Amino acid sequence: HPEAYWMSDAYYDETAHYINRSPDSTPLNFVADWYVPWRKTNLERPIQRKDVAVRWTIKNAFVFPDDPGGLRVAFQVLAAPTSALLEAFLDPDAPIYVGARADTQGLRPLYIYHIPRAELDTHLAAARSADVFAPGSETPIDGPVEVGDFLQFLGYEIAEPYVPADGNLQVFTYWRVLQPPPEIAIFVHLLAPDGNLIAQYDGFSVVASDLAPGDTVVQLHPLALPPSLPAGSYRLAVGAYTRADLQRIPLNTGTDHLYLESWQLEHDS
Repeated sequence: HPEAYWMSDAYYDETAHYINRSPDSTPLNFVADWYVPWRKTNLERPIQRKDVAVRWTIKNAFVFPDDPGGLRVAFQVLAAPTSALLEAFLDPDAPIYVGARADTQGLRPLYIYHIPRAELDTHLAAARSADVFAPGSETPIDGPVEVGDFLQFLGYEIAEPYVPADGNLQVFTYWRVLQPPPEIAIFVHLLAPDGNLIAQYDGFSVVASDLAPGDTVVQLHPLALPPSLPAGSYRLAVGAYTRADLQRIPLNTGTDHLYLESWQLEHDS
């Protein structure tokens, strides 16, 4: 019935039918605006194919299973990935599928895009080229950094380094899954020269129980800058904590966080 449409059935059901019909076995990342287990059940129940890896994220992350075909990303427009992710990883004007089912105003179709594996590899190369430092050291860390026994830190990118005070500094962090983690948050802090916290974003926008060894998680951290922030050099720090007790997770570097390269804020003259 046309008036009975809404996303509790239509987007999940249509995504499942798309997976079943398509000959493509490339993994699929379904993006939502918020998560509860019944949503995941509504998506998974109608999927008949078992050769398609499905991951679930919430707006600020993508999960790439280890597949040479890359990734397909599915979402409806009101739950689209954050614009920084869209602009960095795919061409919003080039979906591979637009759903025929829509609400009665035709405003909320399902969109599916393909991200080639080469796109992720390009970002990973840039992320790995940026140095990281243990607190109190100016010597870059040489060797893999691991969070507990479940994540490996692959590096980071600043999407657009030239950001005005009162803008958002968009930082991507990259993680390889060693084993499915507990419910955690990854934090990125922007620090003043005296160590005071200027801005932060904590999140790990995935359904952790879906993750498998070899997955690559791209997590976006939008840092909201205060309008009065003076020009100067600022430090970025990254780490993780368990949500249940808010305790930081030790790294294999012997610390519970790392420093990234400095970020420079320049005001227009």
